[in-house]
Amino acid sequence: MPPAISSTAKTRALTRKPEIVLILPASAVNSPFEFRLKFQAHGGSNIDTNSFRLIYLKNPNIDLTSRVKSHVTAQGLEMVDAEAPPGQHAIEALVSDSDNREGSAVFTLNISKQTP
Repeated sequence: MPPAISSTAKTRALTRKPEIVLILPASAVNSPFEFRLKFQAHGGSNIDTNSFRLIYLKNPNIDLTSRVKSHVTAQGLEMVDAEAPPGQHAIEALVSDSDNREGSAVFTLNISKQTP
């Protein structure tokens, strides 16, 4: 019997949405802390920095975008003195590329209580 897929079979080109990777903090931290995200576009596209959104996943959600917008570049987000209260905070980051593909990432920031 012939193979299930022949080497001459046509394939579709895959398009990939942009990636968002949490670089820092990598573990529980005290506030203030360094907060860094990395953006990676694919397929020759570029990151659209104006599309970036940062959402605190609460009920209701809280849009943090205006608080961090000045720290966003096409490479990512970099804040050296981010602040958050102690606890676990679920955050969603979204960004689009020049081909209007949207990537997202959800991560949890663990902020420790500071001891006197």
